[in-house]
Amino acid sequence: MKLSERMAAQIEALENNTARSRRATAEVFATAAELMQDQDVLLQTQSLPAQPSFNLPSNVLAGKAWTVPQMKKTFSNFKEAQCHYKNLYNVRANGWANLTNKVNLIEASLFYLATHSARSHSVIED
Repeated sequence: MKLSERMAAQIEALENNTARSRRATAEVFATAAELMQDQDVLLQTQSLPAQPSFNLPSNVLAGKAWTVPQMKKTFSNFKEAQCHYKNLYNVRANGWANLTNKVNLIEASLFYLATHSARSHSVIED
């Protein structure tokens, strides 16, 4: 195969991949738009409280992260903490630091969702 033929094939492949990528991106945007529309409809049709009704621990609502010493003080041993968070968040960890990091990540996400949800609800009610 000549160099010019190989370059033509590469250009064609690039054009095909670009078109495929554009279609995939368009599909992602369309799905995201549908999701946003459905969320708007849901929020408008339901009577939602101004504050989130999540049953979150006080440290989560305060936006405070766990430390290993705090967790060790709260639970009598690692097995108890491990069991508690496995039941609460389905978290598996093999040490205090690992457990603390995973719980902090989950609880930071819950805090964000709770505060973001509260802001969305108050905007709708205004």
